[in-house]
Amino acid sequence: MVYLSVGEFSINDFIVTVMFLLAFMFYVKSQYKFYAFFASLAVLTKETAVFLTLGLVIVELFQKKKRLLPLLIPSVTLFVWIGILTFTGHTLWNAYNFSATASRGSVYTIYFNLISLNFLNQFAYENWLHLFIFNFNWIYTIFAMLTFLFLRKKKQRKEIYAIGIVALVFCVLVLSFQTWTINRYTLPLLPFLYLFASYGALQAHFKYFSILLLIFIAFLSMAHSVDPVSDLVWPKTRIFNEAFYLKEKLDGRDGITYNLQYLTILKQSTTEILNNQCHMPRLISYDRQTLAMLNVKTCR
Repeated sequence: MVYLSVGEFSINDFIVTVMFLLAFMFYVKSQYKFYAFFASLAVLTKETAVFLTLGLVIVELFQKKKRLLPLLIPSVTLFVWIGILTFTGHTLWNAYNFSATASRGSVYTIYFNLISLNFLNQFAYENWLHLFIFNFNWIYTIFAMLTFLFLRKKKQRKEIYAIGIVALVFCVLVLSFQTWTINRYTLPLLPFLYLFASYGALQAHFKYFSILLLIFIAFLSMAHSVDPVSDLVWPKTRIFNEAFYLKEKLDGRDGITYNLQYLTILKQSTTEILNNQCHMPRLISYDRQTLAMLNVKTCR
């Protein structure tokens, strides 16, 4: 019930991230029944989670293991879900598909991007920048790269390789999809980036300095958009008293930074709505739906 209620009223990217982290934890612990359960929940939350599970299947194939059956359960769950959608006259999500193959559906678009190398497109580049550069992520990326220097020396090679393959599959097949490049779409991969970065920091000769730096950057990026590297890539858009990195042409109006700044403008916009003032500088679709439910008619 908690899963259903939270999934109903929250953005799916956050829910799918939590579900897949739980699934990955049970995969590492070799508790495959629990893995299959949480990975299936992830797939039912957002269908693109199947590409995360695909990465783990590839890992097992390379290791020639015989644990493929429980790892394939999330994919079977997806096929059942697609069957239910087809039976009820619905299709998989294909809204805001800006590709030349949009009329043939989202699945075909992903397939076409792969076989034609069309995953190398401006939408992918923007998403990759969000993942590896955006709001101090470039610092995590540097430390994550250090991890590769220690792969051959550690027993955790299986887990680290799994993260790498999962990230590669998701980057190529999902983040290349031609839709709004909203930065929360990279959320399922960010915990893995942080895991790589933490591992690299712990193995570095300047370990304590590295750990303190990552902690400082974590708090700074959660509070503000003041990254000097991001300043060179993204223009800043002011909403109320907060300045966000936002390239509206690709990111859309929903592509603002999801940190404490976002909570600040939510508080300010809620106050505006409740006071029937509505001086909000920008309104997107669900803002208008909220206003309609509250019978506020003065906003434009």
